[in-house]
Amino acid sequence: AKCGSPDLKTWTTFSVMAPVNMPVVRKTNALLNYAYGREVRVGEAMETGSAVATALAFPLMAAGVAAVANPQVFRTLTAAGVLPSPGQGPPDWLSENGFFQVYALAVAKGDKTPKRTARADIRSAASWGDPGYRGTALMSVESALTLALDRAACPAATAGGVLTPASAMGDALVARLRKAGMSIEVSDSGPGGSGTF
Repeated sequence: AKCGSPDLKTWTTFSVMAPVNMPVVRKTNALLNYAYGREVRVGEAMETGSAVATALAFPLMAAGVAAVANPQVFRTLTAAGVLPSPGQGPPDWLSENGFFQVYALAVAKGDKTPKRTARADIRSAASWGDPGYRGTALMSVESALTLALDRAACPAATAGGVLTPASAMGDALVARLRKAGMSIEVSDSGPGGSGTF
């Protein structure tokens, strides 16, 4: 259905990555001593752009998840060439031309304070290719380089423990990803907002 927040102004549907990503965001908040606030609520959705696409996307995605979860159905679909075989990866054209684009919307509301929104637009470089393979590998390498070469900028990482990328590396990783071609732009529409940086 259309997202309930009027701030988003688009049609969305369930994101298959939400069960993986949202716990990481919540753990990051806890590790950063609740820098986002103790009452923060987070969610993830996939933009569809229209009511028709939303109506079609959810049942198709649900069927896909159910098929992958059932070993017999999964083997049948891979044997028929409908799904890639384990380890096969994406086709060359997708590996070379794939990309990802994400935006995050934060809305702050208070009883005695005016509503304030901030939006982050994140895009991979055109040269990164498929985000699930090449993009992930590149970000993993940049994370390793951050820990190895920018350790002084990552005090939480030296303390050890089970950390998240944001809690361990924070702005140091952001700087490396930007140098590698990722576009990260944040705009603040609230009072005193600093625009895009």
